[in-house]
Amino acid sequence: AGQGYGGWHGYTAGAIKERGTRKIAAYMNDLAAKGYPYRMVQWRYNIVSDNGPVDSTLSDFVREWNEKYSSPRLIIANAGEMMQEFEEKYGKSIPTWSGDFTPYWEDGAYSTAKEEGDVRVLSARLTNLIEAAKILGKPMDPHLLYRAKRSIVMWHEHTWGAWCSISDPDAHFTTDQWRVKKAFADSAWWYVARLMDSNRENAMESDSVVLVNSQNWEKDGIPAGTSVRISEHKSACGSEVPRYQVSDLIATGELSITSPYRSRLEGTVVWELVRGLDPTKAFTPHSPGVPSRFMEDNIHAQGTPVPFPTVLLGADTIETLLSRAQEPLHLRYVVKKVAVREKESAHLWMPFDIPNATVRIGISDTCVTPESGRIPGSNNDFFCAQRWIDVSNDSMGVTIVCPQGAIWEVGEMVDERKVNPGRGTNPEYYKAWKTEAKSSSTLYLYALNNYWHTNFKADQEGPITFDLYLKMHGPFKLEEARRFGLEMTRPLITWWK
Repeated sequence: AGQGYGGWHGYTAGAIKERGTRKIAAYMNDLAAKGYPYRMVQWRYNIVSDNGPVDSTLSDFVREWNEKYSSPRLIIANAGEMMQEFEEKYGKSIPTWSGDFTPYWEDGAYSTAKEEGDVRVLSARLTNLIEAAKILGKPMDPHLLYRAKRSIVMWHEHTWGAWCSISDPDAHFTTDQWRVKKAFADSAWWYVARLMDSNRENAMESDSVVLVNSQNWEKDGIPAGTSVRISEHKSACGSEVPRYQVSDLIATGELSITSPYRSRLEGTVVWELVRGLDPTKAFTPHSPGVPSRFMEDNIHAQGTPVPFPTVLLGADTIETLLSRAQEPLHLRYVVKKVAVREKESAHLWMPFDIPNATVRIGISDTCVTPESGRIPGSNNDFFCAQRWIDVSNDSMGVTIVCPQGAIWEVGEMVDERKVNPGRGTNPEYYKAWKTEAKSSSTLYLYALNNYWHTNFKADQEGPITFDLYLKMHGPFKLEEARRFGLEMTRPLITWWK
C-alpha cells in the first residue's frame, strides 16, 4: 500500500489547495475498495517531478484539512518517523518476505559501460588492497583510502546525469553534470593507483617479486591470507590443466567451446546487437569479405591473446582476445564503437547445451535463481550478479564471471518496445515488465544500452572492455562458485620493484 514517490507528480506549489481534497478522497476510496487493513498509510509528497521543489503551502493545507475533517488525519512526517509508528502498531501482524529484490534501474549504468566496468574492477581491487595491507601489517593512508571509497560510492550514486540527458544531450546543463559524474570515476582510478603504489613500497624489501593472497583459502600454493616472495614460492601452476577446445568462426567472431570434462557440455559465445528497441530484430555482427573458417585452439599459446576482429556497420569493431584456453577459459572482448543516439543495445549471447538447467545468480555468499530466493515485485527482465552466474543441471554446468559486467538476461533479451496500450480512450503505449522468470541454458551478458529516457547517457563510445571467465564443472557446488567469483575479481596481488 502507499503510492510511490510520483503520486503527486504534475502538481505545482500551491496546487494542493485547489486539487488536493478530491485526490485524497479518491485515494481513500481506492484503499477501502481494495480492503486495505491498516489505520494509517504513507504517501510521499513530491511535487512537479523527481527531485521537485518544496511546497510552502503544504503545512497550511494540512492544518486546514485537520480542522475541517475528522478523518483521515494528515500528518507531515519523514519516512523514519512514519515507519517507526507503523511498526509499533502493526509490526507483529504484518506479513513479511525475505530474499533479493532484483532491481530495475541498474541497466542505466550501462549507458556508460566503460566507466561502470572500470569502477567495478576498481572496487574489487580496492578491497584486495585493504586486505593486503592487513596481511602485510602496514597501515594505508587514511586520506587516500577515504577519497578512493568516496569516489567509488559517488560514481554509483543512483543517477548518471541531468533530467534532460536524452531530450537535450548537448545542453550545458547535461554535459556539465556528466563532467562531474565522470570525474568520480577518474578520481577513483587515481586514488586506487596511489594506494597501490603505497602498498607496493610497504611490501618491497629487496629486488624481488611479492605475491599476496587476500583470500581465505590457499591459492596457487600460497596459504590463505599470506604473502610470499617469489624466490620462496613454488607455484602450483605447473600441474597439467585440461585445455578447452575452442574454435572461431572468423566472419562473425563466434566462439564455440567444448569442455574437457564433459563432451556433452558445449556452448557458444557470440555478440548480438539491437538497433532500436525490438530484440526480435537483433543481428550478429558480420565482417563482410572475410571467409568463414575455423581456427583450432592448438595455435593459441597459453597466455598469448589472439585477436579475432569483427566489423560492425563499418565504424564499430569488436576485438576478441583468447587469453587462456585452459582452466579457467579467459576471453577478452574490446568493443570499439562510435557514439550512436539511435536506441541500441549489445548482448553477449551464450547458449549452452545443458538440459534441464537451473540458473543461479551469485549475491554475497549465497545465490538466488529466477524461480526462488527473490521477493515479490522483483525485476524479471534482467538479473544483477555481484560476481558470478552459473547454469547447470544435476551432472554438469558452467560458472561465468565478468568483472566489468553485472547484468544478465536469462532465456531471452530485454524487450523495450512500448506496445502495450494503457487505459482510456487515447491510451499511451508502455513497456510491459515480465511477471515471471524461468531458468534457461541460454544466458546473455547485457553489455550496454542507451534505452533510458532521462538521467542516463544518450550515447557512448569505446573502447569498452569485457573479460569473461568460464569454468566448466560437474554438479554445482556453491562454495566452488563463490570462490571462483572472488578469485577472478580479486586475483593474487603481484608487486615488484
